[in-house]
Amino acid sequence: MCALFALQITAASKQGGGAVAVYGMNATFTVVRVIFDHCSSTYGHGGAVLLAGGASSSWADVMVLHAFTFYGHGGGVAILNGSSLVLQGDTIFVNCTSPRGDGGGIYLRNSSIASGVAGSGTSKRIAFQGCTCRGLGGGLAVLAGSTASLLDGATFSSPSSWGNIPQARAGGGVAIAGGSFFLAHDFDCNGLSALNHSACLSVTDQGSSSSVSVSFSARLIIQ
Repeated sequence: MCALFALQITAASKQGGGAVAVYGMNATFTVVRVIFDHCSSTYGHGGAVLLAGGASSSWADVMVLHAFTFYGHGGGVAILNGSSLVLQGDTIFVNCTSPRGDGGGIYLRNSSIASGVAGSGTSKRIAFQGCTCRGLGGGLAVLAGSTASLLDGATFSSPSSWGNIPQARAGGGVAIAGGSFFLAHDFDCNGLSALNHSACLSVTDQGSSSSVSVSFSARLIIQ
């Protein structure tokens, strides 16, 4: 078990997980009141954090700022191969990017993320501000059998200025490709853009054998 409490971290790695990489079914990672600031990965997935091989992580009141991966997926966080992330407090991604891949903020493949699970009455909302990628899902990419359950809602907003910042091919906020997405509170998209289609939310099977499911019990707000 690994735990981080009340820290600000700046780190870089040539492989996945610029600050932290957690592997294996018995691996658990707890993060509370931590700021990942300007973390990066050159060739691997997850500019700040990589969870892989069935690893699990729990976050409360975490910020991921200006994280990126040069050649991989998941500018902020990559969650792969049966791994899971549970948000137990507000989480924010700011200006995270994957300039050649999918998932500017978070990239999910055969894995899961959940917020608003049973516990305290505090908010567990997730926000993506100015997060972008070149592929699918400027904020969040839910691919190949993954599940995203954001029960306290989510907010996606564009960069203050696009300039040379890459735009997602599809799904400026969220892209679901062979995965499931469930939202129970407001889904707020503000000023998003995509090169081809679906500035806010893109849904496709992308040739995957996995089913695609999207469920809203909430307001969809597009500005």
